Amino acid sequence: MRSVSPPPAEAVDLHAICIEPRRRMPTPPPHPSCISCHLVHETIAISLFSSSGMLCRLLLGRGTQIAFDGSHGLFGVLPANLIGCFLFGALCDGKALAATLRSGAPEADAAALDAVSSEPLPIIRGTPTTWSAILLGLRTGFCGSLTSYSSWNQVCTS
Repeated sequence: MRSVSPPPAEAVDLHAICIEPRRRMPTPPPHPSCISCHLVHETIAISLFSSSGMLCRLLLGRGTQIAFDGSHGLFGVLPANLIGCFLFGALCDGKALAATLRSGAPEADAAALDAVSSEPLPIIRGTPTTWSAILLGLRTGFCGSLTSYSSWNQVCTS
């Protein structure tokens, strides 16, 4: 087995080897395994939050039925739909909010709309982009399960 000896200490310029190339090199594209890892995080978040949204809808429905003595089936699903729709709006993505404001008020300040569109959660400024999977789980999973309009339609037709 051959051993490789390091170069003499006086010949190594650590600043030129380690720091300078990093400044000049462009950022590499994300590795495919990082993209698939991101998909796994989003799938897990949607699954967990949709389960909790369904449980909240069930508990809200049962509590409302008890409070109103089960007089009408709509009272069981109405609070869950109202709360879920409010949360949908509160958790709105910055890009969607900016697009809605641009279409509704064309004279709106462009710089302010650009600042809003870069936020993942405009209601809380400075939200880290690393929360994207959690926000997606809350928007799609939790709110989608909480506002299950299939249960609304089922109650309306029965």
